[in-house]
Amino acid sequence: MKNYLLAGFISVALLGTLNAEDKVKSISFDDYAKWKAGTVEASVETVKDGDTTVLSFKVAVDHKKDGKGKTDGKYLKGWPRMIHYIKPVVDLNNYKELRFEYKISSNRKNVDKTLIYANFNSGKAACTYTFDAGKEDGEWHTKILLVKDIITKSKKTAADWQTLIYIQFGLSEQNHEDGTKLDIKLKNIVLQ
Repeated sequence: MKNYLLAGFISVALLGTLNAEDKVKSISFDDYAKWKAGTVEASVETVKDGDTTVLSFKVAVDHKKDGKGKTDGKYLKGWPRMIHYIKPVVDLNNYKELRFEYKISSNRKNVDKTLIYANFNSGKAACTYTFDAGKEDGEWHTKILLVKDIITKSKKTAADWQTLIYIQFGLSEQNHEDGTKLDIKLKNIVLQ
């Protein structure tokens, strides 16, 4: 009888340990004041969308100036972006996905697609994950980027992702005509 009780206790203890390890923490990036524009073509502000406060990432595509506003720069068709530094840094391996909602509007005509990238950097590893955000339809869409895909795409080891420093969202100006204005609204940005 004692052996059965001991075996049952060990089983319950092991199950409790496994369940504790399986739990995934989450980090919300909805403190929009921490998001900063990374280039002069981009701006970041908090706005209302109906009754909801959202992050507005605006891009004014400019093929005549680089991301620092110089006309003689090397990359006149650059990568406008916004960035969120993570303090303290986190181990990306402790999470399953980055989930967020987005909605796009612009002055474009005949919009087929909108390529947006999410960039992750740990200091030892980096990964740019580009996805097609689709057509402008005035609706909110959910996007999920799996951490295992980010690590695999980076061609680095899981150990290289133990110190996630920042996350960026951006786009490439070469995919848009000069003078294009885009407003990418985001909300419910969570690493979980």
